[in-house]
Amino acid sequence: MLSLTALMSSAFVNFPMGQAGFVPGPNGGIVSSNCVSAVQSGSTILNATSVRYPDGEIYRLRMNCSESTSAYPPDVNGWVENSIHYDGSGYSYLQDNWNVPASPSNNNDPLIYLFDSLEESCRCNTIIQPVLAWGCAQYTLWWCSDGGHYWWFASWYVHSGGYVRSSVINVNSGDYLTGQIQWYSGGGGNGCSNGFYNIMSQDNTKGQATNLSWCDSTLLPNAEPGVLEAYRLSSCNQLPNTSSITFSNLASTPSQNAWGTEIHVSSPSCGWALGAGPTATTLYWHN
Repeated sequence: MLSLTALMSSAFVNFPMGQAGFVPGPNGGIVSSNCVSAVQSGSTILNATSVRYPDGEIYRLRMNCSESTSAYPPDVNGWVENSIHYDGSGYSYLQDNWNVPASPSNNNDPLIYLFDSLEESCRCNTIIQPVLAWGCAQYTLWWCSDGGHYWWFASWYVHSGGYVRSSVINVNSGDYLTGQIQWYSGGGGNGCSNGFYNIMSQDNTKGQATNLSWCDSTLLPNAEPGVLEAYRLSSCNQLPNTSSITFSNLASTPSQNAWGTEIHVSSPSCGWALGAGPTATTLYWHN
């Protein structure tokens, strides 16, 4: 049996004290852990304060929260690079595939997010996304209470001040993933009467999926087929131990022949670059 000392050593990582009690979400924001709701796969967000579970029960969400902007001191805390296209008619569909990359060679507590997403026009309030993550998203004192030094996959709805996440699938390097966001008109027997988005995170290698729906009657106009986001990143070897990741088989409604690119950071200098074509986005870096 492991001693208490050995057990604590295996879970302890060096992190700034300001991290405890805060969660960096895949939208570039950091909120109190009290503002994050983990719900069952197949749940539907009815409005800003209510979620309907698959069995029909309705629960209250914790969404009236303020963000913290000072919990993390390293060089990178937010979006790093992404492809994007704005379409005023809004997107009813976005899907692509990618493989889970190798874990970071330096696992001194980075938090990595890789995903495709839809956002509203201002890119300031609402984002929905199937998210592949590596690292600890939440600490309770010195203990990682959400995530860890492994890859995990879930569907997210992020609203200003609060996050809702579906149940997590643990995935492995090399697994072939699908991230899909689809809008359906009318109700779906899930409590939505004027349309809803379904956010699906699927591991095709394992044959597992986790889903989250959101009642919404207005299509979101910003699509980002491939995004790298990182927290607590101070050196390039904290990135996935590969030189690139490709989001392939890209499909959207409406379809696009050209996608823009954005790079948000310069330090650390990790060779940030993007290739964005009609059917794929490739994100580049070096370790």
